[in-house]
Amino acid sequence: MTRPGKDDVLIVGAGLTGLSAAHHLGADRYLLVEREDRVGGLCRSIRDRGFTFDYTGHLLHMKRPEVRSLVFGLAGESSFSRIERRSGIYSHGAFTDYPFQVNTHGLPPPVVRECVMGFAETLQKPTPPSRSTSSFSEWALTTFGRGICDHFMLPYNRKLFCTDLDSLTADWVSWSIPKPSWADVVRGAQETNRKSFGYNATFLYPVAGGIDHLPNAFVPSIRPPALGVSLVAIDSRERRASLSDGRSIQYSKLVSTIPLPQLLRRIEGLPTEVARDSRRLRYVSVLNLNLGFDRPCLVPYQWIYFPEPEFPFYRVGVYSNLSAAAVPSGQSAFYVEISHLPTDSIDVEEMTTRSVAALRGIGLVPPDASLCRNRPVRIEGAYVIHDRDRQCLLPTIHGTLRSRDILSTGRYGAWEYSAMEDAIWEGRLAAEWARS
Repeated sequence: MTRPGKDDVLIVGAGLTGLSAAHHLGADRYLLVEREDRVGGLCRSIRDRGFTFDYTGHLLHMKRPEVRSLVFGLAGESSFSRIERRSGIYSHGAFTDYPFQVNTHGLPPPVVRECVMGFAETLQKPTPPSRSTSSFSEWALTTFGRGICDHFMLPYNRKLFCTDLDSLTADWVSWSIPKPSWADVVRGAQETNRKSFGYNATFLYPVAGGIDHLPNAFVPSIRPPALGVSLVAIDSRERRASLSDGRSIQYSKLVSTIPLPQLLRRIEGLPTEVARDSRRLRYVSVLNLNLGFDRPCLVPYQWIYFPEPEFPFYRVGVYSNLSAAAVPSGQSAFYVEISHLPTDSIDVEEMTTRSVAALRGIGLVPPDASLCRNRPVRIEGAYVIHDRDRQCLLPTIHGTLRSRDILSTGRYGAWEYSAMEDAIWEGRLAAEWARS
């Protein structure tokens, strides 16, 4: 690799956004650094004696033709399975299909009645709530009604975000939470609703198992990244970055994909208010329990939501229902996601014991299934909390960074809720910005 010069672009983080930025820069001079010993960021996999576990569930949805063409060109279309979603919800002692709002059939009759009547009341309100100004709880109640919110929408999101839902904004829900029609709600209360809803009705997953197939496909098309190297400090006036391997890099543009608060802590000479306000950006952490059993899974779902507080986890995914290659024959593997505030102390052993008992108790695996693999992963910054502080602070923070030739992008760099396709797209846009 050539010695970096002042016209180089420095890319920090070799997750999907950083890899995509490097790919789209092509022959341009850049240096890609990654603190881990391999690329992928959180889009990584663990392999252990025939089991393949991811850093929680990663499913690929591609609505943009440009991203689809890029991914299939790099990884090969045949290397992915196209899968029809089969996801569920477990509540009131029963499994129902997702989304909850159109699949209440099978729940206790009083619950079904509350959900249908509550939704009917929302239809009497002529003006829908604004996602940009409403709190999440206000938006959910006005959109779905009291029953759907009480039995799923509010308890599930409280468990996920570990915060008062009145403090959350609703600007992140436009693509991820569909509002159904009255006919869909009524049909779903009477029988299983076969209609597809939502952005993830179909998705892709690697045939051979392991989402790291996706980031690994970028590697042949880019310059070798500097692995095991992290960003230490940035002198934004001099456009100079200090790296953990002792190098000092002068850059023309810097593309950062690491979590925005981490980036801000590394920049010297920021305005006092920007440095101070960055501490108000909040997030939740996730303990991901990767569990392998010696018996097959007993349900067809690829993932299941758990809104009720007696379960420590908010979601359980089934690797073995995504790819048969992810587990040894006749066995099963799960990802169990437990959300918590970063200041909380979580006992991994206790959570594993409770979770294994729950998986057996609700019938995901046979009662006599033995746990044969246990690979927990802690994800410190898993979900951004979309609150009013974030909404107010981000324009100033990103504007200040861009004025110093720093672009903070990707899910954690932009500090947003987004998908893998978005990360790849944002890498393309980052390359265009770096050339401008």
